[in-house]
Amino acid sequence: MRKKGFKILKEMRKSISQGIEDQRQYVGKKLDDLSAEIKDQAQQTKEQAKQALEDLEDQADAIGKEVGRYHQDLKDAAGQVGDTLSEGAREGARRVNETTAKIVGGWSSVVLPFLGQKDLLRYLGELTQSAASKYDKALDLSYLQTHIGGSYHRLFDGGHDLISAWSRVREAAGDDTFAQQVVGYTSALWKDVTTVQGLPFATVDKSDFDTWVSRLDGIPGVDREYLADLISYDVMEIVGAALSVVGVFFALRDEDQKQLSSLLGSMGITTIASANPLMGICVVATSAYAYRKKKMELDKLEMAKSSVITVMSLAMFSILGLPVLVNLVVVCVVTQVVRKKVLDNEEVQAILSAYIGEIGSEIGKISMKDFIPSEAIADTRVFCSEVAQRMRRICESKKDATEDCKNSPSEKRTVA
Repeated sequence: MRKKGFKILKEMRKSISQGIEDQRQYVGKKLDDLSAEIKDQAQQTKEQAKQALEDLEDQADAIGKEVGRYHQDLKDAAGQVGDTLSEGAREGARRVNETTAKIVGGWSSVVLPFLGQKDLLRYLGELTQSAASKYDKALDLSYLQTHIGGSYHRLFDGGHDLISAWSRVREAAGDDTFAQQVVGYTSALWKDVTTVQGLPFATVDKSDFDTWVSRLDGIPGVDREYLADLISYDVMEIVGAALSVVGVFFALRDEDQKQLSSLLGSMGITTIASANPLMGICVVATSAYAYRKKKMELDKLEMAKSSVITVMSLAMFSILGLPVLVNLVVVCVVTQVVRKKVLDNEEVQAILSAYIGEIGSEIGKISMKDFIPSEAIADTRVFCSEVAQRMRRICESKKDATEDCKNSPSEKRTVA
């Protein structure tokens, strides 16, 4: 019985083992089939992905080429726009230069005399007038104490030339900062330079000035007021000289002989009439530069026409009693009519040219002694020598004062 039981168990174990083996083989086969299927699908997916990537690369190349084409088109368009703008800017600058040259040069016979009118300074002085600050009083300190020179006191009181004025400001500064001193200095000088008296180039001695006036009394038109104006400057003289420099620059740059000659004619007459040494320096320097460097000969006819218009403008500004701007309009209209109807007429120009030639030949025969007394000529030389010596003494005194301030311990402590 026991043997029979063992046999049955043995058969059952064998049957179970066989079933397990069959199941294992079946599962293995299924797994192999599934693995092969997965590999096939993976291969297909890889090929599809590769194809998609190639398609994307082709599309990217096409897009890149298209973008490059658009970029080049934009670059070309931008270049065309830039060229157009550059050309427009150059054309605009050229027109501005031409317009400026025409305004400064063509209207210099009216503009420069207009800027020399004292009424302009009076109006400007009223606009800048304000309560006197401590710096204003510091500049007028000597005058307030001695009343030297009256209306010409700025020439003599030692507080209105640029260097002396700064010294007076430093003395009156007190606890003010350097910035406040600069503002006060600028404000005080601006108030004075916008007046008829203006500011002196350098402080002069009153007795010397009186001597110069008496010695130059023999020269027609040179009196105390003219001499005081000659050694002073105001804001309108600075503006007139600056405009002249602008006009001269354009004329020299374009080598415009007629424009330069016309401008120099106006500047010369205005310099003499308004006693503007700044413009006078510009006239002399420009004439020398044009002749020696540019090899330009001045057009005598244009100079004569411009001089005539300038003299007319000065006379009309002096005679007309109208407001300043109304005077300017009237003078502009009249001078333009005279220029077009008279001076630009060929017959008149021929007559002017003939007279200019005759006058030039006669001037060559004239000596200064023929219309200025020899005593006045000698006094003028003495005057120029005394001015040079005075300027030299002023420079030396300023230099000594500066060295004393640097070497003075007390001054160093004050500055510190």
